[in-house]
Amino acid sequence: MPIYNSQGVLKLPLEALQMFQQEIKVSNTERSVEQHDELLSALFLEIRKDLGVSPSDNETTFKVGILASGVSSASEPQLGR
Repeated sequence: MPIYNSQGVLKLPLEALQMFQQEIKVSNTERSVEQHDELLSALFLEIRKDLGVSPSDNETTFKVGILASGVSSASEPQLGR
């Protein structure tokens, strides 16, 4: 689940954050719950690796998801779950 650039080099936490932000922005008409969760997991994993959290995480099983995001506004586009 880590994010790599085209040369196969692991991206840094800020790059993972930028990719997540691109996914969740309102103007992204191709947003998906699956991509949201995958990028969020990658972001958290990169942050944890950068902080040196021990023991290290298993990249193949590390998953993050939001169970509830709060009350939504009728004017905001919604992701279908």
